[in-house]
Amino acid sequence: MYFFTTAFCYECLPPFVASLSMKERVKFINFNQAIQKVEFLSEEMKKDRDLVRWAYQIVCTRSFESDGDVRIVPVADMVRGLFHSLAVYDFWLI
Repeated sequence: MYFFTTAFCYECLPPFVASLSMKERVKFINFNQAIQKVEFLSEEMKKDRDLVRWAYQIVCTRSFESDGDVRIVPVADMVRGLFHSLAVYDFWLI
C-alpha cells in the first residue's frame, strides 16, 4: 500500500513537523531522480519503488558527511550488528 502526500496532509500536521516532512519528501524525490540517471542500474531496479525507498533509508540512516561528500562504511554497520547479536546472546546466558 502506498500513501501519497497531498497539501491537505501537510495542513493536518503541526507547522514544524509539516516543514520537516516536506523537506524529507523533496530529498526523496531528488534521490529518486538521481537514481534514474545511474546507467549501471537496470530499468527494473529503477522502477521498483520499494527498492528505491530501501536504498534511500540506508543512505539516510547509515551515512555520514565528510568533505562535502556522503559516505557509507559497511563494515561499521556490520560491527554494530555483531555487538547487538552478542548482547542478545549474553542476555540469554544469564
